[in-house]
Amino acid sequence: MKSRPRSVEREVAKYLSEVFVTLGYSPVRRIPTTGRTGPDISINEARFVIDVKSRIEVPKMMVVPDGHVLRYNHFLVALRLKHLSDLLHGTANLTFVEWDEYSRTVEDWWRHMDEWTQENEKDAITTLILHRPRMLISNAALVMSYSDYQNFRRPK
Repeated sequence: MKSRPRSVEREVAKYLSEVFVTLGYSPVRRIPTTGRTGPDISINEARFVIDVKSRIEVPKMMVVPDGHVLRYNHFLVALRLKHLSDLLHGTANLTFVEWDEYSRTVEDWWRHMDEWTQENEKDAITTLILHRPRMLISNAALVMSYSDYQNFRRPK
């Protein structure tokens, strides 16, 4: 693996830790093993199983407009990582948009991570963080299933 994705994984872990700690969760860290199946970021009480993809192959459609949630591939949603805190607080005021574009690559990445989740952490939330080179970490796309997103939108 090249150094750039590793550095992005570390930056994502740092960013997520800052968000999680403000919400009363434990910080997370990058899992430093290469050539393995499973998440790139440790799992805390928030129960996100996270695979970070930082590469030019991340589709440009995954550059989510600020303040929006895009639903695409019929069952996935994407929002900017910077809106995770609002989502977890239940205060996200994002514009929901049905997106017509389809990405087989993103769906395959998500399904591969979800297989691991179902085998190892059944009660967790399969999540991708999609980042393109030179993108701010806060603008990376956080991708999860529509049903998991809906669970955050329901009153507790």
